[in-house]
Amino acid sequence: MEFLGDREFDEVTRADANAFVVHGLNKGSKTTTVSRQVSTIKAVFNVAIIEKELAKTNPFLRLRIAGLGEDAVSRGTLDSTQLNTLYAECRREDDDIRWLIALQIDLGCRLGEAVGLSLSDFHMSDVAPYLSIRPHSWRSLKTKSSKRDVPLTGASLWAARRIVESAHKGQIYAFPRYTSAEECKATHASNTANDWIRSLGIDRTTHSLRHSLRDRLRNCGAPKSI
Repeated sequence: MEFLGDREFDEVTRADANAFVVHGLNKGSKTTTVSRQVSTIKAVFNVAIIEKELAKTNPFLRLRIAGLGEDAVSRGTLDSTQLNTLYAECRREDDDIRWLIALQIDLGCRLGEAVGLSLSDFHMSDVAPYLSIRPHSWRSLKTKSSKRDVPLTGASLWAARRIVESAHKGQIYAFPRYTSAEECKATHASNTANDWIRSLGIDRTTHSLRHSLRDRLRNCGAPKSI
């Protein structure tokens, strides 16, 4: 709508779709970001074409994005010293932002998955405490396989305990500062958390924690399925 205006569905052309790609790249979006946007729009067009029985080819089908993926920037990982420093500082500050960061250290989840947790997702009374990562009305998951139960250990177990212990009566969300019935402000949380991590002299982001855990699991010989 922002790019094409309130155009009739039948009037959207292949040239418009290609121009949309160029528009996104010119705004500075990564090629993979534009590709994801195109995939979403393409799916919407597919539904409309099928359900309305339109004799129209999807203009967003098989679009070419020059240099797709070549502009990706490696996020890097944290070494054991950086992880220990981060955990120690999280325990020292001991507030919701630090719980959010510590939760990711030994959990390997995406930040959005953590921000959108409800207190009912925490299973602390089990012999092996664990976290249920599942879709909610205020926060979906990236893929079907993203729905999973993950054991809580180390920094993540400490953070989970602090989140549950500090919750007030009637609280629904693990991080009410960023989550409500209407939305999950993962981007806001990401900006705050990343700024604080960098203030410690660690030039990494919260997403680097996910990559770090992947490498740690690989280094200890964990099977890929685990």
